[in-house]
Parts: sequence; C-alpha cells; structure tokens
Amino acid sequence: MTKKVMLIPIMVCMLLANIKGVVRAVENYEASMEAGDAYVRKQMYQEALGAYEDAIRLKPDSAQAWCSKGVVLDYFGKYPEAIESFEEALKYKPEYYEAWYMKGRSLDHAGKYEEAIKAVDKALEIKPDDMMALYNKGNVQDHIGDIEGAIETYDRILRIRPAEHEAWNNKGLALVKIPERRTEALVAYDKAIAINPKYYEAWINKGNCYVRLRKYKEAVEAYDKAIEIKPAEHVAWADKGFTLADLGNYEGAVHAFNKAIELKPDSYAAWNGKGLALDALGRYEEALAAYEKTIDIQPDSYGAWTNKGLALSRLGKYAEAVTVYDRALQIQPDSYETMTNKGCELFKLGKPEEAIKVFDAAIKLRPDYPQVWNKKGFTLLNLGKYADAVKAFDKVCQIVTDEETSNIPRLAKIKNEALVEKGYALVQLQKYEDAIKTFDEALNIKPDSFDVWIYKGLALKQLKKIYRSVASL
Repeated sequence: MTKKVMLIPIMVCMLLANIKGVVRAVENYEASMEAGDAYVRKQMYQEALGAYEDAIRLKPDSAQAWCSKGVVLDYFGKYPEAIESFEEALKYKPEYYEAWYMKGRSLDHAGKYEEAIKAVDKALEIKPDDMMALYNKGNVQDHIGDIEGAIETYDRILRIRPAEHEAWNNKGLALVKIPERRTEALVAYDKAIAINPKYYEAWINKGNCYVRLRKYKEAVEAYDKAIEIKPAEHVAWADKGFTLADLGNYEGAVHAFNKAIELKPDSYAAWNGKGLALDALGRYEEALAAYEKTIDIQPDSYGAWTNKGLALSRLGKYAEAVTVYDRALQIQPDSYETMTNKGCELFKLGKPEEAIKVFDAAIKLRPDYPQVWNKKGFTLLNLGKYADAVKAFDKVCQIVTDEETSNIPRLAKIKNEALVEKGYALVQLQKYEDAIKTFDEALNIKPDSFDVWIYKGLALKQLKKIYRSVASL
C-alpha cells in the first residue's frame, strides 16, 4: 500500500518536469524567432538563418519559422530550398498569405513564371486587394509576354486605387509593347505624371514611347523634363543623345552623351552612342576611341566590337576591321549583320570570292536581310557575273515592300541602290528596255538622282542604236 502512495508524488514530479521542458522549448522557440527577426533587421542574414533553423528544431510545425527561413534563403538566391521552406509552411498553415506570396516570388526568381503566377493567385484568393501581390503578378505576366494579362492586372490595381501612379506607369510599359496601342501608353504615362509630376521614370518612359512613335522632338522634351527632375541621373541624358542623333543633331547628341559619361563614366550605352554620333560626324578617330571605351566596359559585347570594326573600315583599316569582326562573331556567331560587314571588308581587300562566301553564310542565317543581298549583288557585279547580280538585286526588291519604301527612308535607300545597280547590270547584259524600266523605278524613289538620269540616257541611246540597226536591215 505504501508503494502505491509513493508513486503519486513521483508521477507528479515527472509531469511537472515535462511541463517545464515544454515551457522552456516554447520560450526557446520564441527567443529563436525574435533573434532571427532581430538579425534580419541588422541585415545579418546568415545568423538569422541559423536562428530560424533553431526555431524549427524546437517547433517543427511552425509555419512562421518555415516561412521566415524561406525568406532568408530567397535572399541568398537559394530558390529551390526557399520554395521547399514555403511549402513546409503551407503544409501547416494552408491559408498563409505571406508563404504563398513569397513562394511566388521565389518561383519568379527561379524562372518558373507560370508556377509563380499560380502561387500569387493563391495569395490573392486570401487577400484579393493586396498591392504587392498584384504588382508582382503584373510584372511576371509582362515578363513572360502575357501583355493583355498584365494590363488587366494593372487595371485591377487602378480600380482599387485610381491614384496609384506606379500602376499607371506599369500599364504604360505593357501597352507600349503593342504597336497599335502606343498612344494609349502615352495616356497612361500622362496619368502617372498628373498624379506625381516629379515621377522621373514616367517621363523617361514617355520619351521612349515617343521614340517608338517616331516623334523625336516630343521625346527630347520628355527627356528634358526628366533631366529637370534628376539632373544627376545619366539615363535621361543618354536617351536624349540617341534621340538627338535620330533627329540628325549629332553635335547635340555628342554633348548629351558627354553629360551622361560625366555622370556615369562606365555607361556602356553613353560611350557607344557617342561613338555612333561621332561616326556620323565623320570624326572616325574619336569614334574609334569611344568604341574602345565600350569594349573596356563590356569586353564581351559583340555590338561594341562590331562598331569598332565599322570605325576601322571608315579609316581604311580593312584588315584590322576583319579581325575585329571575327572577334565579334566569336561572341555572337549568328550575327548576320556582322557577317555582312565582314564580307564588305573582304571585298575592299580584293577578296570578292571570300566575300561572297561570307554573304552566303549571312543569307543562310537571315534570308530576308536586304542589305546582304545588296552587297552580294554589288560583289557579283564587280566580278562580271551580271545575271547573278540581277538575281541578288531582285531579292532586295522582293524583300523591301512598296509601303516600306514610302515610309522608311533607310529601306528606301537600300532599295534604290539595288535598282540602280540592277539597271547597270542589265545594261551590261544589253537588256536595255529592262534597264530603262529599272532606272525609272529608281527615279520614282529618288527623282533628283543625276547619275540615274545619265544611266537611263545612255541606255536609251543604246536602244535607239539597236532600233536603227534593225530598221536598216
């Protein structure tokens, strides 16, 4: 009987010990969570991760601890592990908004965009009006090319908060990707600016939209407004430089690029733009120096190497240009434009057969690139292969439509060159009637071309000789 009575205090002591252990575990868990949160505030993320892992050991079913661990893992770029942590959190708390939202963020960072949208949609089921989740969804949709979906998401934000200037700006960024809706994009940027007149990014984006609409003067005005707001930011100066170049104001462009470089000496875009503007001014040595700077900044930029090649060509350094183009093609082997440039240099070096091989390689990559057909045709013409040259020039005329000839000066120039050279080749083939028709097509594009009128006159003269010869038979 005595033994049975003694068991009761022993059991009570054991129970109290267990309770104290649980209390200590709960206290240690809470202390670990508080420590982790404190470390995050101090940006001591490795220590924070350790604290959250301690919390999980003490309380494995803590959704909060798993979610906090996931946030830190996402910060470290360990996205698969972060996603696993958020999934653990959701196993214990399926309606946990923060875990769904952050899972979506990590999936986005991991490049799993469709899954990211699904996760964010789950977060929005819990909090339908949450701005962070809606912005995140819109950004992912825009990134994967679901432009209409992105616009719909930004409209959803604006129905909730009509004065959300960032949503208006983001809507504009989506709309501008649809060519026929670019005027709507301008309206969206204007809405953003009306709400926040000092919104630098919206002014920049408005300028970029005007550039796409080929309204270059209006674009410059928008960039000037951005410069007023943030005169020490280089982006607006660089964008202004490119647009002034589009307007043919190359001196103004060089000045704008110099300002951008002054503010950000390692701006690849500014140095590259400066080189292009100097090239247009015929200041080839200075252009070459600018391109050298772009290569210093981005040694693996095929564009910088290609532009350097162009500058060397302008200076008559054709062999060096070929070497530089080869370096560009090592970086981007499928650049048909660089191949075309290389072919031109080989022709200038007296290597027309090699040039044609390079042109053919470019054509294989991009059969509808009119410039390479033009260059190939010109090379064949100089080899005396007139019939083959005519075929090459005909390809140019097939590629460049009448509408493009009327609306795009650069393409009009390419087609005009092809027609003139084709006419000359036809003259060599003694096909004078066809040559005259071809010269007439060229004159429709450029009526004041003195040389073409001369060529046409010579063709008419030869044709009259033939008529007289036939008549005398």
